[in-house]
Amino acid sequence: MVYISETDFGMSKQDGYLKFSKKFEPNFPGLETIFINYKYINYYYLVAAILAGLTILIYIVSMCIVIYKIFKLKMQCNLFICKNLHKTRYHEGLDIWSHRCTICMKRFMLKEKIEVLSCKHAYHGRCINPWFYTYHNYNCPTCNEDMLGDMQDLI
Repeated sequence: MVYISETDFGMSKQDGYLKFSKKFEPNFPGLETIFINYKYINYYYLVAAILAGLTILIYIVSMCIVIYKIFKLKMQCNLFICKNLHKTRYHEGLDIWSHRCTICMKRFMLKEKIEVLSCKHAYHGRCINPWFYTYHNYNCPTCNEDMLGDMQDLI
């Protein structure tokens, strides 16, 4: 409970006007203790904020590491596929399953660049490259054979 005495309100004459002033000072014991404890409470919030910030920072760093490892693994898979694709020019005696690209459904022209997978399915480079490198699907589009082999366990 706060008590206000009669002397807390005063009147003064300044420049021909009456000026009312109010002096309000709470006069109850323990006010200093409340302000001292309030200062220490701010430090607890500071410690909690620092811990929350460190937790968020650790989470962001760990997610960056995971994303980097996934990106690096995908690049290794793309390099593996690129090295294991047999790039050749089409000719009549070529040992492939079909003489037509099953993605765009166009027949291969003589001396046209094609890419042959290990399952003997052939495709145009412009057709099969988005399949592997954009969609990250490492299976043959026709027979669904896995092109990565032992590397599939790493993904």
